[in-house]
Amino acid sequence: YPLDYMTEGRCGDDITWSFDTETKTLSLEGSGQTWVYNIKEEDLDGWRAEFPYGWVYCEMPDWFYSYREEIETIVVGEGIKDLNAYVFGWLPNLKEVDLGTVQFIDYAFYNCDGLKEIVLPSSLNAIGAESFRNCINLRKVEILGDDAEIRWDAFLGANRLEEVYCGKRTWVNEEWGSGSPGFSKKATLYVYNRSDMHRFAEGNGYLYEFIES
Repeated sequence: YPLDYMTEGRCGDDITWSFDTETKTLSLEGSGQTWVYNIKEEDLDGWRAEFPYGWVYCEMPDWFYSYREEIETIVVGEGIKDLNAYVFGWLPNLKEVDLGTVQFIDYAFYNCDGLKEIVLPSSLNAIGAESFRNCINLRKVEILGDDAEIRWDAFLGANRLEEVYCGKRTWVNEEWGSGSPGFSKKATLYVYNRSDMHRFAEGNGYLYEFIES
């Protein structure tokens, strides 16, 4: 069938997707991790990404070609652990996200212009590299988990970010990549006194306020 008529499919070995054309909701169900995606060179002005084993071009998720501009809500079912590269990339009108019990995200929300805030669940262990890169209208991030790693350039280009609420043991991995999470200097980090994020904010010149214990 033409992609225009496909409202369900697969995006991982054990993960299926469905799109409700009335509610504009993309839902993922299953377990494990999504496939790793990448924009092909002929798409999006020749954009490409370098993978560890050379230049790889592969298809984006099926919904990308049919419903990319329609998707407003994403719901990730419990049991899905990892959201891998570009699975939700380039969704210009995405407004709401329910991440379920996801443990890891990596490059997942690249260039989602409509996203203004995101709540990261207590299950999340790591916000991977460039997870929210170029989400230019992202204003607020709330990290519910006590112990979540933030990797390099996770928020690079999210220049309108205003508020980042950190968990008690949220920490920035400064030993990989650029060593910077890419937070805008205009953002205020809400941190616990004497926490890793308190030390990070002070040491790197970020605005911060304390969260009351």
